[in-house]
Amino acid sequence: MLKKALIISLIPLFGFALTLTEAKHLMGRTSFTLTKADYAILKSKSKKEAVAWLLKQNQDSDTLPPPSWDSRPKIRNKPPRKMNTQEREAFRKEYKQRRETLRNWWMQILLQTKTPLREKMTLFWHNHFTSSLKKVRSSYLMLEQNKLLRKYALGNFGDFLHAISKDPAMILYLDNQSNKKQNPNENYAREVLELFTLGEGHYSEKDITESARAYTGWHVNRKKMRFVFVKKLHDYEKKTFLAKRCDFDGDDILDIILQQQRTAQYITTKFYREFINDREINQIEIERIATLFYESHYDISTLLKEILLSPDFWDEKNRAVLVKSPIELIVGTLRALGMQPSQIRPLVSASRQLKQDLFAPPNVKGWAGGVDWLDSSSVLMRRQIIGRLSRGKEMGKMKNKMMQVRENIFSKEKLSKKQKVAFLREYLLPITPINTVNEKKDIKKITVDLIKDPVYQLK
Repeated sequence: MLKKALIISLIPLFGFALTLTEAKHLMGRTSFTLTKADYAILKSKSKKEAVAWLLKQNQDSDTLPPPSWDSRPKIRNKPPRKMNTQEREAFRKEYKQRRETLRNWWMQILLQTKTPLREKMTLFWHNHFTSSLKKVRSSYLMLEQNKLLRKYALGNFGDFLHAISKDPAMILYLDNQSNKKQNPNENYAREVLELFTLGEGHYSEKDITESARAYTGWHVNRKKMRFVFVKKLHDYEKKTFLAKRCDFDGDDILDIILQQQRTAQYITTKFYREFINDREINQIEIERIATLFYESHYDISTLLKEILLSPDFWDEKNRAVLVKSPIELIVGTLRALGMQPSQIRPLVSASRQLKQDLFAPPNVKGWAGGVDWLDSSSVLMRRQIIGRLSRGKEMGKMKNKMMQVRENIFSKEKLSKKQKVAFLREYLLPITPINTVNEKKDIKKITVDLIKDPVYQLK
């Protein structure tokens, strides 16, 4: 009887082609939005086939060419205290230009990418392995970290953890540059345990102290802007960590952490909150998926596949329960409408106004997300910004039209107006709109009204 019930529950994953609503749900959660091109492919696939297609299509990690200064990490030849006024001003100007170029570069990728799931995951990991330009103060190192996040976004979490732990931007951000045998700094060790792997309550203060000693000597060569192990600053004495004792180094500590099934549970929980529901957690389902993740030796694609094929992901009660981040709102709107901006900077500025500043999360815990994206001022600003995007109007002080429509949603389709409105509802919104749609308006105005509907803020 139990076997029969299980087979019946799995039939929707294997047998039936995706509806427009289901395709919207899948792509809205994983790829910023559903596009017309996506739906042309997905409407003939089952849920299992759609997830397999999605993961396969996003294996590539190619992006736009990096900024021209990618091969020139240094922007000063002497410390600021030795610069004259003219040199200091030139340094500040170039530093500001690099920050702006870096943010514009990633925003452009988000808008144009052919692998939106990988970019979505790059953004996710940027908020997990958090670093910020404001503290690192090197656009070059933040660019290199962004490349690293993208490289491992759907790869192996164990390899990812080892790589990000030696990332120069991360070392500077979490103060491991000052972690020395004579005077250990615990910031790095604490965040590896609390935010990256095990989570609070699954380690002791002694574990932090001892693991900090293992990371001593993990520094950044500021002249070459790369990771370096400084032997004379490393503590070679024995350490006790998670009930094990040896003369551990940093890599040993990370391996011990990865041996803990709790690490798989912690990461799986973050995925559940990101892709399914951030308030109502199904602990039984999390433990099931975490076990598979652990047994896969931390294969991120396996974890994501299990999350997306989970009955919880497709359960209607879990639709429209997540709030779009500012990046998801802006990028998703433009991609859904097939619109390409003529200017990128205003989009970066709009995202910053909505409290998601690329390359600058607010603190070591990153953006809180969820309902924290919404308050009385941000809700109004969101409506104004997406209204301008959908109408193709300028933003701020821009004089020219921001958007040039590349593709009409209904091109090559012979649909009645009623059919177009019905399609738009499902194509743009995760659930039925709150406001009544005035079908007497033209399609462009109806599109704007749908995007301004409160449920458009959800996914």
